[in-house]
Amino acid sequence: CIVLAKLATIQAPIQLGALINSLSVPVTAVTTPLLLLSSFVLAKVCQSAFTELRGIIFSDVSQDACRRIARKAFEHVHTLDVSFLIGSRSGEVQAIISRSLRSVTSMLNMMLFNMIPTALEFSLVLWILATHAGIPAALITTATMAAYVGFTTYYTTKRNEYRRKMNMAENEANARLLDSIINAESVRFFANEKRETELYDESLAKYE
Repeated sequence: CIVLAKLATIQAPIQLGALINSLSVPVTAVTTPLLLLSSFVLAKVCQSAFTELRGIIFSDVSQDACRRIARKAFEHVHTLDVSFLIGSRSGEVQAIISRSLRSVTSMLNMMLFNMIPTALEFSLVLWILATHAGIPAALITTATMAAYVGFTTYYTTKRNEYRRKMNMAENEANARLLDSIINAESVRFFANEKRETELYDESLAKYE
């Protein structure tokens, strides 16, 4: 589906260009523009259809992978030392596991829907450029893409430090929230609602 979707994506502008060129020719058979227009519409329809089909197929795969990983994580938690589990903040553990599952889904989406299709499409575009516009045009496009990838990688790496700090702050806030709810009876007994609210707000402020 990925290959077919990208082939349709590349074919659509080619057919559109051929359609425009056919209209600029003084003497053109009426059937030629109609055929090119039909080819363009068919390419766009195939592009959308294969993209949606890819999403339908990937949905089952990604959910199955997440279920297996969640099961493994759950099993691993129960193999940990009891003293560690008692001493850990359950809200923080829950936040880490939930974020890990979301990360797996995001990585699968990125690999299947972004990186692999983009690399395939870029290769097809380079081949078309080299064939129709010459090797220099393909080299310029490659250099531009390399500069973009390099800048994006550098900027993303710089942001990782802030992302780690945000994750730690989110873990703390979730741990504070869940532990406070679990121990709601003790909080009410000691009239500690205001203090718990202040501590939770401090955790949210760190994330902010």
